Amino acid sequence: MNRIFALSTLATILLLLFWQVGKRTPHQPLPEKELQLPQEREEMEASHAMDAMIWYNRQRAYPAGRIPVDWREKATVSINRFNKSASATAALHWSPLGPDNIAGRVRSVAIDPTNSNIIYSGSVSGGIWKSTDAGANWAPTSDLASNLVIGSIAIDPTNSNIIYAGTGEAFFNIDALRGAGVLKSTDAGASWSLLTNFASPNALFGYNYITKIIVRPDNHNVVYAAMLGGVWKSTDAGASWAKLATNTQVSVRCTDLVADPTNADVMYAAFGFFSTDGIYKTTNGGTSWLLMNGGFPPRTDGYVRISLAIAPSNPQILYACLSDSQYYTHSIQKTTNGGVSWAATATKPMDPVGGGSHLGGQGWYNNVIAVHPTNANIVLTGGINMFKSTDGGANWVMKTNWYSAAGYKDMHADQHAVVFDPGNASIVYFGNDGGMYKSTDAGENYTAINNHLATTQMYTGSVHPTAAVYLAGTQDNGTVRSGILPAWSVSIGGDGGSCAIDFTTPTTMYTEYVYLAIQKSTNGGSSWFRTMTGIPVSGASQSNGTSDRCLFIAPFTMDPSTSTTLVAGTFRLWRTTNSGGSWSPISTSMPNNGDLTGDGDGSNQVGSSGSAISAISVAKNSSATIYVGTSGSATAAARIMVTTNTGTSWTNVTAAPLPDRYVTSIAIDPTNSSRAFAGFSGYNSATPAAPGHVFLTTNRGTTWTNATGTLPDLPVNALLIDPNNTAHVLAGTDLGVFETLNSGTTWTQRNNGMANVSVMDLDMNSSGVVFAATHGRGMFKLDSVLTDVSGEPAPLPQKFGLGQNYPNPFNPKTDIKFQILSGGFVTIKVYDVVGREITTLVSERLE
Repeated sequence: MNRIFALSTLATILLLLFWQVGKRTPHQPLPEKELQLPQEREEMEASHAMDAMIWYNRQRAYPAGRIPVDWREKATVSINRFNKSASATAALHWSPLGPDNIAGRVRSVAIDPTNSNIIYSGSVSGGIWKSTDAGANWAPTSDLASNLVIGSIAIDPTNSNIIYAGTGEAFFNIDALRGAGVLKSTDAGASWSLLTNFASPNALFGYNYITKIIVRPDNHNVVYAAMLGGVWKSTDAGASWAKLATNTQVSVRCTDLVADPTNADVMYAAFGFFSTDGIYKTTNGGTSWLLMNGGFPPRTDGYVRISLAIAPSNPQILYACLSDSQYYTHSIQKTTNGGVSWAATATKPMDPVGGGSHLGGQGWYNNVIAVHPTNANIVLTGGINMFKSTDGGANWVMKTNWYSAAGYKDMHADQHAVVFDPGNASIVYFGNDGGMYKSTDAGENYTAINNHLATTQMYTGSVHPTAAVYLAGTQDNGTVRSGILPAWSVSIGGDGGSCAIDFTTPTTMYTEYVYLAIQKSTNGGSSWFRTMTGIPVSGASQSNGTSDRCLFIAPFTMDPSTSTTLVAGTFRLWRTTNSGGSWSPISTSMPNNGDLTGDGDGSNQVGSSGSAISAISVAKNSSATIYVGTSGSATAAARIMVTTNTGTSWTNVTAAPLPDRYVTSIAIDPTNSSRAFAGFSGYNSATPAAPGHVFLTTNRGTTWTNATGTLPDLPVNALLIDPNNTAHVLAGTDLGVFETLNSGTTWTQRNNGMANVSVMDLDMNSSGVVFAATHGRGMFKLDSVLTDVSGEPAPLPQKFGLGQNYPNPFNPKTDIKFQILSGGFVTIKVYDVVGREITTLVSERLE
């Protein structure tokens, strides 16, 4: 291990190095700090589920507006082909850093019918997880499965070693987080195979979004799958599938499917996602279906999603939760005669704290209902929060609230799965945007059970230059920071975006809430304040971002040579040189109010569909050189712009062979500002005349060469150049990390120890250790520093000591280099010429 470090100091003359090998002193977690006002915290943590999904999808779907159905299968073929040839750094291995206590969205939960201690949890981007101790601990089962987007799970009731998992997250109207069919395990999750033999599936809504799977208890070869492409049936344990006709069905999208536990021929299917339909019933195993509309709200009534629950103790009783056209609660419908007639329950669940319905304007997204196994009058329904009825729906009581409120239990927002333990009806498991929760008293009290459930969906990550301190922006879990690993804490709520740690003063940190609401902390993330002076804002609250047109997760970055300088992007570029104290636009030389995107047609307000800045990079050896990439739009192609004079003038360097696709990342050679790699999202089929995902310039964008090489047709989300060998580059993609040792001629997947998960960001600390922020499995680190092209690690130090500082005499940019022989506790103190201690630069464990 190469233990060579560098740090910057302000001034002095003498330095002493104290080095000690001893017992590790753990980093203590920083105390939590709530926002000052409950209303302000509520505003900060309000869910932006649709905005997040649109942002995630558009960068992959642009410009065609669609993601290829078979992208994953084609990429897998390519990986299998090119991974057969080993490269110099085949030993690259990743280790997880957590969070092991903060989980991402869970859509499905299944309990082993023969052993209620065995539970499976389906993460929407982190795969299938298993607990063998009733949720106390979790372990992944599907790291290298061909799809990690899990929407539903079903266990064969006659053989609990057989498990089916439906892939794809179906509950939105755009094609993001796509699935690839049904995963099947015959060894209790130890291995998985992908079942895709669906006869003539719909190109968009076939087997890519599966909402529910049911295995017949009387014939386990018969399996049903509800999906956005209808209801499908297999009679050979998933080997082949055929679509079932539902007679008078109006819409194609099936959002829920439940079966009579006493008669497997009887099933109910809810149709009508973003289109009004109703509930259909079959009494012959799916051969024919009948619309059960007796007393049910008419199809013109404007409801857009229906969730279903059947009472195991009396299958004639069913409940249906309806979302209205504005995504609030339409009604809770109930039948007591097997669907012949329906009536709304006496009341509908209302949130006494938020003052609205329980679906909270997100009924298309969070909408679930479940019935107690032995008492048909006990019902749980979830939207933003969880509600309970003990009288068959006559009355509803809110049980949880997503932020601390008197009288309510704390549980994360956005409920997606509720499953009663069939062997003990007092035990209930919940899946939501915060992972897994459990109740042992039928929904009166709730406890998070996320131990080792590492499914956090990160957007970006930032690392301390020398210590094990990490910061990451996440989907719906806010900005999280590391504590005593693998435990992390939520530092600020909501959705976290770009983030940065000051490499000179690491207690200074930056993050953002959505739409570039830049936040700053000067105490290591214990408290935060908005720092946007000069940038137009949409309101006075801490959570209000800019009023400029910008992305949902807008980019900002720190100057790699001057930590007090940051640059942020909307449709124009903003810069601060005083750590966020004030910002100024540096693209004013461009027309249309400094628009760098070419889409300056007057739609420069936040929320417009115009192009926005999507990637920013500042050259390390020349802070005046800045590269900017854009997202593209229907009226302006994606582009790359460059300035060499800190924005006084700009050059559009978008030229062939660059594709018109969303620019995700620009990595500048740290030794040569004229040399840079640009990464693109999307797929080659969208721009067949300009294929590729990585491009290289050696003349600051005057010309570009395609550096995609053997990289599969995958969205590239992040690029990182090895500073010791600039032909050595890592790429974070939607299927993990790829490596090239020859500037992009050949690429090889490097997921050893990781998973086939989307890697959204790559970062490196001062000792050369690389970190990967993933969208579904938290953060990972390489077990060793990057190796050079020969494959040999950089030589280990033979002694400990200080290197020559530069520049000398000291100034604010002076680097202090030092090396240690092995891991230990390091102290570096600064003294003046008469021996007085001035300051302590380092006092911590280093590896």
